[in-house]
Amino acid sequence: MPDVISLFAFVVQFGYYVAALMFIGALIACATGVKRTLGVSASTVLALAVLGFYAARLLFANAKLGGTPAAAVDSETFPWIWRIYKMQAYAVVIGCLSAILGALLRQRLAMLAAALILSAGFGLSGHTQGLESPGVMPWLAALHVLVAGFWFAAPVSLWPAVAIDDRELVRRLETFSRIAQFAIPALFAAGLVLAWRLADGWDGLIGSAYGRLLIAKLTAASIALALGAFNKMSVTKRIERDGKFGRRILRLTLSAEFALFLLTIGVIAFATTIQGPET
Repeated sequence: MPDVISLFAFVVQFGYYVAALMFIGALIACATGVKRTLGVSASTVLALAVLGFYAARLLFANAKLGGTPAAAVDSETFPWIWRIYKMQAYAVVIGCLSAILGALLRQRLAMLAAALILSAGFGLSGHTQGLESPGVMPWLAALHVLVAGFWFAAPVSLWPAVAIDDRELVRRLETFSRIAQFAIPALFAAGLVLAWRLADGWDGLIGSAYGRLLIAKLTAASIALALGAFNKMSVTKRIERDGKFGRRILRLTLSAEFALFLLTIGVIAFATTIQGPET
């Protein structure tokens, strides 16, 4: 049974992943034109969520090192935690500040840079850094997160709100699809390579709890991909023919996609806080 510290660390990790991926996805959606703008208020709220969850991650890492919840604020052990996470922490802070600045100035390049910095942060710490020879794996993890964020935020970017007319909705769907046809294959290729490397080959993937979690993640993502392909091939045309019915189908598929995304993130959070590669 996981201890209390690990359970809370899982919750915080899950929250951080959701907030960071949503922020990255929102930034890319605006930078690529899927959405017109990202408001300063929304950018600030997402930045605060990312920073808050990340700070909590550091505290729980300190608590795990000390072995008790009270050790979360132990100033004697925290330098060890900071030594491990400081580069990632800098990336998170710089990425959040860049995103707010980009939203304030309405500069798409600044938003894209913020998304790249936040994604790079995922490669600066974690299981890829724990490999004996990390090589390009941390950068592959950053690419994986960048595309995953774009995909994760799609249910929000493409949601058929009443205020969005059919023409604008179709434009968003078509813009997203044009990018996704190249980005999603890259996402899965990177995910497969990372899973293979982190689990130490096929035997590790099928013969360890950690490997099976990675397979579960890929399975859930594959189902979400199938729903996304359905949106591209069918729902867009339905909206053009019958906006009301097409919107209803789009809401259902986007809701199912988002549920699968949350399940996938839950699996990853579990694998990175409770069930590690060494098990």
